[in-house]
Amino acid sequence: MCQRRSDIAAAYPQITFRHIEPKARLPFEDDAFDIAYSNAVIEHVGGLAERRAFIEEHLRVAKAVFITFPNRWFPVEYHTGIPLLHYSPALFRTVLSRTKLRVWSDARNVDFLDARQVSAEWPSHAKPKMIQTGLLAGTISSNVAAIYKGS
Repeated sequence: MCQRRSDIAAAYPQITFRHIEPKARLPFEDDAFDIAYSNAVIEHVGGLAERRAFIEEHLRVAKAVFITFPNRWFPVEYHTGIPLLHYSPALFRTVLSRTKLRVWSDARNVDFLDARQVSAEWPSHAKPKMIQTGLLAGTISSNVAAIYKGS
């Protein structure tokens, strides 16, 4: 169940909330945090330029960065639970565009990422360590984590 911000604020009065605008600079100073953590968000931010900006903002506001995302090579697509169809993104998007899952047919709503692709999109001065996380299916994991710890 999704709670309203006011309900959460009432339950946790000691917490300060900041509204984050999509595709905007984060409202924090450089190195404001020891760790920036993002779980299953990067596949929703848009294309290459938006993913690079997303990564850069994490690197700007934190000394260490931990970003996880579903592994495109896992046999079951994370958002829909459909097996194998996402191995052909064009077919996946065509089929889903005719179903109640049509939101996932738009590449702006979900992109299929893997460790090699996300690592290549990081700036050269801050290459992450890529690890497999989550469920294992043979040698393939359900998720990937990109971990960067600055000096």
